[in-house]
Amino acid sequence: MDGSSKVRHGPARRVVVWLVIGLVTATFLQVVQIRALGGGLAALLSVGESSAMRPLIESELGNVAMVPDAGHDGQTVYLIARDPLGRGAAPTVMDHAGFRYRRILYPALGGLGGILSADATVLGLTVTAMFAFGFACAGTAALAMSFGLSDRLAAAAVLCPGLWLSVQLLTVDALAVGLALSGLALFRFQRFKWALTVLVLATLAKDQMLLIPLAAAAWSGTKGHTRNAALLATIPTGALLLWSTIANTAVGAGFTARGNLDWPFRGLAQSIPVWPHVGASDRFLAWFTVGSLAVAVVTIWLNRSNILSFLLAPWVALAAVSSNWVWELGNNVARVYAVTVPLVTIGIAAIWQSHGTDSPSEAVAR
Repeated sequence: MDGSSKVRHGPARRVVVWLVIGLVTATFLQVVQIRALGGGLAALLSVGESSAMRPLIESELGNVAMVPDAGHDGQTVYLIARDPLGRGAAPTVMDHAGFRYRRILYPALGGLGGILSADATVLGLTVTAMFAFGFACAGTAALAMSFGLSDRLAAAAVLCPGLWLSVQLLTVDALAVGLALSGLALFRFQRFKWALTVLVLATLAKDQMLLIPLAAAAWSGTKGHTRNAALLATIPTGALLLWSTIANTAVGAGFTARGNLDWPFRGLAQSIPVWPHVGASDRFLAWFTVGSLAVAVVTIWLNRSNILSFLLAPWVALAAVSSNWVWELGNNVARVYAVTVPLVTIGIAAIWQSHGTDSPSEAVAR
């Protein structure tokens, strides 16, 4: 093999390595969760003891491991996976059905559009979450390399608490982040058509990920790439609007914000007094997210001419206007802003590199 082939294939191999690391890590996290809750794979759905969804889920899966109170979003994802067009009972037993159906990609993939059996759907959601985590790790590695940085910065995704939670609770976040980071890497490597496609999928996985193509569009506009900017701004937005309209017609409230937005910093201010009274895990996750976003502000300032500032700024702005519904539980806020952790890590490394020193990952390696 000649030198050019090594250059061409070397980065791809490293991306694959991080994909495998992500798959192994996700498997470990899910095994830990199942053992902690007892039961089989269905334990990952986190069905709540008092959940209105419990009877419908048990009618399909039998007795499943329960978690206290209303449970987590995995149970909602499961029901949407079984009924992706909202024609059955699923929308009637979940809160804010339109809001949840808007995030269609993960349940649609996990349940293969509703054709899988109940048990096969649980398996499908589990495997999809594993690969989603793998994509997040691989996408971070590729994105870091696009800046001339070490692929070892992908450790930021491997160790991201919000992504851990998403894999263990079978929520939409890991897939949305994995696709967003992978789409950004493709964009940076000038694979525009593929990048646009993947970013559309990220937006359909979680509507908030629309911030990523919009930020890339803004950056492209400042560089004079008006065609790319227009496509990045309109295609993902159009896809989300189209599906939201379908969801609105099928189950109603397809455009609701579900009380997630408030006046700037009001949600955070209302939540901070609550944190001393929540569990230690939620308290840690909440302050971890605050710290990550604070570092993001510094990263934005120091990377003002870099695409990273365009990518991070909307997430900081969104955090500022997020309500206490988002902020009160660290479990929630860590998943919502999980994408900022790899972006901030790459941003810090880029700053380090711009000052003519080794990147943090290279310094640690030495």
